[in-house]
Amino acid sequence: MSLSNVSIRKLELLGRLSSVTHDLEEIARNQGKEDPSAKKTLGRFRLSDPKNWNQTSLLSELALFVLRRSLITGRSALEIYSIGKQLGLTCKVKSEGELKALLGRAGIECLSIKGLSEGRVVVTIRSGITTSEIGPVKKPVCYFEAGLLAGLVERLRGKTTDFKESQCSAVSSKDVCRFVDTELYLAAGNDRPARGALSILPIDQYSEENIRLLTSLASHALTAIENTLLFEKARRQSVIDNLTGVYNHRYFQQSLRIEWKRAERHKQPVTLVMIDVDRFKEINDTYGHIKGDKVLKHIASLFVQNLRDIDVVSRYGGDEFALLLPQTDVKGAQVVAQRILKVIGKGEELGTTVSMGLAEKSKKFREPDDLIAAADKALLKAKKKGGGAFFVHPPDSASKSPKGKG
Repeated sequence: MSLSNVSIRKLELLGRLSSVTHDLEEIARNQGKEDPSAKKTLGRFRLSDPKNWNQTSLLSELALFVLRRSLITGRSALEIYSIGKQLGLTCKVKSEGELKALLGRAGIECLSIKGLSEGRVVVTIRSGITTSEIGPVKKPVCYFEAGLLAGLVERLRGKTTDFKESQCSAVSSKDVCRFVDTELYLAAGNDRPARGALSILPIDQYSEENIRLLTSLASHALTAIENTLLFEKARRQSVIDNLTGVYNHRYFQQSLRIEWKRAERHKQPVTLVMIDVDRFKEINDTYGHIKGDKVLKHIASLFVQNLRDIDVVSRYGGDEFALLLPQTDVKGAQVVAQRILKVIGKGEELGTTVSMGLAEKSKKFREPDDLIAAADKALLKAKKKGGGAFFVHPPDSASKSPKGKG
């Protein structure tokens, strides 16, 4: 069994939590001074004489040092277990003898393997990789060996296997380590261990103070997150049109006033496009309101797909839409209008068309409502031409609809 993506993500999260906990402990011990217990525990471990160093041996010793230090301080236990198991699963073992021989080549003396065919498996080893060269510790630390054994035994018997270290030579006076077949605490899709299963998680590495602190932090964090989500949901509901998913009339009015002031401050153009769905009442009367709603949603989605992120697409009301185009003059807006007329003409099975009125902010407009009124007038002229066209206010020689009218 390889750990699922869900399990790996949970292991990574737990590793981060363990790391944060350790950092909090160091801060509490006066600006992150070294843990005296860790110094004492690792006091026996020394790097070999520099004269004997080579790249391979040095990297191996450093890796072991980091591994032991992490495990002793309650960090990275599950990541190390996972690495061991993945390694074990890559090995081909067909018998108990092959398994013991492979462990021996890795420097692990396996004394016995019981229960391979009976159910729960118990493995006893005399020497391990993790426990050598370290002094007494308070908790079992052979997570790499537990993972490695789990992977090997799983390959051997073809059944999902995970191990918990029930006895560690670094904790007790006995010179053996014992591992008991259990179930992975955070197996795919499970948040709790099965009844009677032993957890491989180092949950007892956390002190009561840490648990209270983390619980308090989590409680406040969850409250803040939930409040933020509620606020965002309420904000979205207040500015989004429920039917079409584009902005509503209220947000349009706010955006228009913002862009109006920005255009005045930076001397930039801004153009408003008012849009009306042609013969929409006939669609409702002929096909029903459900079909009419689908037409509105479809047209709104085409607006969004064919505009920039900075443009504002709003449902002005009923079958009317408003497009606010910042930093766009009326000539650029005509290009947009032609593109929209083209895609709507191709995509709607009922042959729906739209009429559009374009107006660019100019000095003769004193306030945003004047711009709306101008675009509305242009829209009315476009509709009088039979629909499927746009009209520019004030009219100029460059304004043309696809029908050649402007």
